[in-house]
Amino acid sequence: MIFREGNGDYILKVLSKDNVLYYNNLWESRYKDEYCNAFIDGYTFRDSCHSCPYAAPTRVSDITIGDFWGFKDNIAPPHPNGLSCILCNTEKGNYFLDKIKDNLYIYERELEEAVNGNAQLQAPVPQNYRILFYTHLTRIFNLSTAYNICIFDHKYNLYKIRGLGFILRRIDKILNKIFCR
Repeated sequence: MIFREGNGDYILKVLSKDNVLYYNNLWESRYKDEYCNAFIDGYTFRDSCHSCPYAAPTRVSDITIGDFWGFKDNIAPPHPNGLSCILCNTEKGNYFLDKIKDNLYIYERELEEAVNGNAQLQAPVPQNYRILFYTHLTRIFNLSTAYNICIFDHKYNLYKIRGLGFILRRIDKILNKIFCR
């Protein structure tokens, strides 16, 4: 399975030897793959993800590896799939990175730059009424149907219809206040 390709696009590619069994670029066809989109949008997160104490710059692991969102310089990354962020949180983490650094392209950056570009280093993903609604719908419907009900207004760009967008945003705000205190 491959999750990134080209200029860092989110993709899902399933391979069997040299054959591509499945391919979807999540940005070119945003709502084609409900499973990946439900994950990216936070619908399939566990309840504990919404109150995770580790979604902060202070970590408990020796090393944290993730995407580097918000990289400030306009240098072309040496790899076509973009940049990763490696945070060494302990001396043990520094030791292991030192052992493999000759096999990596390393750009040392300020922690603040990584934190500013990565929401998971700032706070847990907030739960909203759509996620709660989705959880209830999956008891009745399959994942695809439940997800499509929850994102219907986004999928069909109802927010872009003059006047309706304002009403839908107000409804979102009210429902979040009621269900996500």
